[in-house]
Amino acid sequence: MAKLRILETGLAVLNILTAAMAIHACFRIIRLLRAPHALAVLIVFISVLLTTVTFYGIGNSYLFSPSLQPSSIAAAATIAALADLLERKLTRCGFWLGLAGAFHVNFLVLNMAFFGLAHVLTAAQERPLRNLASKDLAADLLKVLWPSLVLAMLLLPLILSVESEADSPSLAAKADWIFFRFAVPFHYYPRAYLRQLPIFFIWELLGLIWTRRAVPDAAARRVIWAIQIAAGLLIWSATALTTLVFIPTIARLFIWRLAPFAMLIAALVTIIGAIRMIEGEEPIPLTQRDSSLLRLSFVALPAIALPNIPLREQILPTAGLEPAAAVLGGLFVLAFMRHAFGYRFSGYRSVVGLLLAAFAFAVLTQPSAGEESRYSLLITSPPARQEDDVFAFVKRSTPPDALFLIPPDLDYFRLKAARAIIADYKALPINRAGLLEWYVRLEAISGINNPQNIYQVKSGFEDIDAERLSRLRCQFHITHAILRSPQPLRGAPGWAEIFKNRDFRVLASTGRNACPSPASSRFRS
Repeated sequence: MAKLRILETGLAVLNILTAAMAIHACFRIIRLLRAPHALAVLIVFISVLLTTVTFYGIGNSYLFSPSLQPSSIAAAATIAALADLLERKLTRCGFWLGLAGAFHVNFLVLNMAFFGLAHVLTAAQERPLRNLASKDLAADLLKVLWPSLVLAMLLLPLILSVESEADSPSLAAKADWIFFRFAVPFHYYPRAYLRQLPIFFIWELLGLIWTRRAVPDAAARRVIWAIQIAAGLLIWSATALTTLVFIPTIARLFIWRLAPFAMLIAALVTIIGAIRMIEGEEPIPLTQRDSSLLRLSFVALPAIALPNIPLREQILPTAGLEPAAAVLGGLFVLAFMRHAFGYRFSGYRSVVGLLLAAFAFAVLTQPSAGEESRYSLLITSPPARQEDDVFAFVKRSTPPDALFLIPPDLDYFRLKAARAIIADYKALPINRAGLLEWYVRLEAISGINNPQNIYQVKSGFEDIDAERLSRLRCQFHITHAILRSPQPLRGAPGWAEIFKNRDFRVLASTGRNACPSPASSRFRS
């Protein structure tokens, strides 16, 4: 696609198709649960999906992102596998799990545990515990897991090589600190995001208490309960083993990646249950169970209203309240009015108007998940245009073997400019030796010894001077540098400015200043 000059458009189209496949799988789940007004359920579900930024949850986990990533394809395949597990299409479920694992090794490992446990928990509800070790259950498990097991065997040497590196205890401890505490604490260090745990628990609770009301079919209900319980057991066990104590291997598994799928199932059953309670031609008095269900749901709403992420770039600001809570709260209010007062929305226009209002609210209040401006092919923000100008110039006007020093948060440089760099935040090595070298490079470009977080690296890079730039040229043999404007550095001997726009300057080494002694680096990124 890059050679055809359709990289961005092609990736965007593939991302849309990936999301569409996942939405179709969700619609299959809605139909399999025999939801009334399936299309209405889907529209409300999409509204919740948008307002939660694709169920952004524990450890910055999510289902989809604005640009195509391997995890997005794996997430869509996992949702398709959930639909097939519910339909008892076990061989096809296994195929989807294999596809997810082929695109993302983390999904390969987690889904084997998740789907295997869910299948066993389903069987445990259908037969005596003493019959769980039966041949038919083992055969069914094999149908679900065999593609993933084959992939796991092929990848096992790579996985073992990462886990069994022969490093001294001090170097191993340093590499673990770099990984867990410096580079990605928002993913792999749960003590850094404890406040997200109660919000996830409330989502789980909503799903569990609405399941009986939402799913009248006993067989389907057993599978839905098993999926929710399996996800909960894995997530909370991993949380205990990385907060009460800290086991690095458990943290590296990033089991919290399952949280958005648990939230997805919880949202589906909650929406279906509420719409079942709303529908009907005649007023029906609230049963004691319905009354308790609504009371618990209203009590849970304030926790749902606590945003998991900063509510950036909302067209309609919601004053620090998670907009998904308004969508769910509206359903609960309608259910209460329907049964307490006999009030109901009747007629095609009323229903369509209500659904359109919910969807419009979701679009207007949808926040951006990251610190950067929301990605769009149609409306490019001014900062993104400045970046694209730099990328285009570099790709057009510098040698293919050029080596660049760049701001470490310029994530799309290598993809769009196709040039090598010293280091950035995006490309995190997976082995300890690579982590140690990556950290040394960040130390060098920031000018800070032992930086404690990536913000210190960014701040240090922005204060670069001519002496450090010269030292980096000699240490890493860089040929070009990209600096943000305005930058304190004005003149640098041995460097010439070859491009400038509002936000960036591109410098090229003239080679006039000799290095004091030969320098080398272990590898080039």
